[in-house]
Amino acid sequence: MIVFLGDSFTWGQGLNLEKWNIEGNIHNKEYILPPEFNPELNSYEDDEYRKKHHFPNLVSNYLNKSYCSIWGNGGSNKNIIDILKNINSQFYAGIDSSIDFFVIQFTCPSRSLPDDFSDEAMEGEIIKVNDIITAYGKKWVGFSWRPEVGNLLKFKWKNNYIPLYYNEVEYSNFEELLKENEESHILTLDKKYQKQSDGHFSLEGHQLVANSIIRKLQKNNIY
Repeated sequence: MIVFLGDSFTWGQGLNLEKWNIEGNIHNKEYILPPEFNPELNSYEDDEYRKKHHFPNLVSNYLNKSYCSIWGNGGSNKNIIDILKNINSQFYAGIDSSIDFFVIQFTCPSRSLPDDFSDEAMEGEIIKVNDIITAYGKKWVGFSWRPEVGNLLKFKWKNNYIPLYYNEVEYSNFEELLKENEESHILTLDKKYQKQSDGHFSLEGHQLVANSIIRKLQKNNIY
């Protein structure tokens, strides 16, 4: 089993827009963003579409492995650490025989470090993730939303760092990837569907992330 931890990008926020477009209903349905609406309250069919197309499932399907991911939409790096601290209790046989490795999507550090945005504080969260997973005797790979954490991963955690590739250009984080290609890409829902305001990954965005993760896993012979 692969464990994926992150925030709303990992969860697959907004993918129901893709389903509505296929059905021809994208402009006929009211779409309300959090916090006014909790996406966990989507219909069963919409939620199944999300689970099928978010990048954790794409990676796991390619590798023919089961997976589990964050249970709710959103999160912080502290949430990731808290889940990791208690994750062993979620498996009857323990993680030794249940989990192959972890994939971590680090979110905006200001969510858990509002008063200390220093490199030391941000790396402190990476160190906590590493220490917990290493104590379990498992491996992890990770990528970042924001450049501050992405560059820490790239230059100080090379074995764990997942480069993100778009048109064979490497990015250390998906904030810069999306910003530098915003005029031409359809990697986010708001660019793909101009009348929508959701900046989360589209189908193409999730596939890009999945491809980058698989590329890293293959290079490091992790799976």
